[in-house]
Amino acid sequence: MKCQIFKLFEIVIIIVALLSIACTRNNGIKNSFPESFILTIKNNLDLARQDALVQIDLEKIKEKDEKFNPQAMVVLSGQRKLSSQYIIGEKESIAFLVDMKPNKVKTIQMRYAKSGRKTNEYPKRTHAILSQKVGGSWDHENHVYRGGHFMDTIRTIVPAVHTDHSTYYRFEGPGWESDKVGYRLYLDHRNAIDVFGKKTTDMVLDSIGWINFEHYHEMDHWGMDVLKVGDSFGLGAVGIWTEDKAYKVGKVSQIMCTIMEDGPIYSKIAVDYNKWTVNNDKYDLYSEFSIQAGSRLSKHAVNISEHKDPLCISLIRHDDTEFIKSKNKGAWQYIATFGSQDITGKKLGVVVFYNADVINEIRPLDLDYYLIMKPEINSAHWFFGAVWEEEKNGIKTLKDFCDYLDKTQQKLNNPLVVEFTD
Repeated sequence: MKCQIFKLFEIVIIIVALLSIACTRNNGIKNSFPESFILTIKNNLDLARQDALVQIDLEKIKEKDEKFNPQAMVVLSGQRKLSSQYIIGEKESIAFLVDMKPNKVKTIQMRYAKSGRKTNEYPKRTHAILSQKVGGSWDHENHVYRGGHFMDTIRTIVPAVHTDHSTYYRFEGPGWESDKVGYRLYLDHRNAIDVFGKKTTDMVLDSIGWINFEHYHEMDHWGMDVLKVGDSFGLGAVGIWTEDKAYKVGKVSQIMCTIMEDGPIYSKIAVDYNKWTVNNDKYDLYSEFSIQAGSRLSKHAVNISEHKDPLCISLIRHDDTEFIKSKNKGAWQYIATFGSQDITGKKLGVVVFYNADVINEIRPLDLDYYLIMKPEINSAHWFFGAVWEEEKNGIKTLKDFCDYLDKTQQKLNNPLVVEFTD
């Protein structure tokens, strides 16, 4: 009996101690971020959502609370800090990750200090990077950069001499990744998008391609380059459709690439194509690639100057793969393929989610499926993604891939509802 009382006493002491620590921590947050307002997040789906990204325009927050300071803020669910990020761009915003149970509402508190800058450290779960060589020189005759070493940069203007395999850019252009998957863009006339399959949730792009330029085509502890791109557009790239043919963003007067965001939960790359020539017509194209933590999807958003021929979106086409098209209703639809289509023959699934309102037709050609937009569309966005059987807890069967596609489609068609409360 005495022993039971003593154990009960120990448990009470532990609970009191934990409550005391929680209260101290909570008071510390309130002292650092004394101002606050409340949001409600509603999940209308009968599906759980893990790592759902909520992104709110700063302008809307300022309408609610004009004193809000994005440089010193924290987002709380109860007493738990949510990973968050201040996104600076043409439209500033606040983003945070939240887990939602099916058909549930969650109350979120956003706290801030009126002045100053206070940073919070969150696990790094997305990354965007661009590395180019310095300290060497161009062999103009062979279009190769000789000598030098790679150095990370925020912005580059692609040299006119640059072409494929010039060894000027690490992994041939910019790369971006989440804790699920990685992607890269060929920053040359191919303008194709490739896939890094990952066996780890760690950020890996900092560590690959520094010495042996194409070592990432071989299996390593982190994974490898998995998509056989060849002469195709790759996954989710943009082109112009004319004369029953897709034209790559190839012949361009100037290309400028910029790392726009490299945050813990959201990263983004922008590419400006100046005077893209297709036949005798010239266009200016602006392209953005973004990715969020916990997701295999990358968002690709484009804006093009006035044009007579429609834009198109690519989905690479390999033999001996299963072609899948969405059957459920909703604005967001998808096309996908699944099969032994990685470089080593392992199972790889690739998908493009598109808004049906902007697509006119789907055309299969030898190397790619093309989603051809309506001619009047100047601005659009879509999502592309890849699943690899070697991924941690990876999708290994067609059935599981189709289940993933349908659930992702439901989430795109039923976004979380975010409301400010009085």
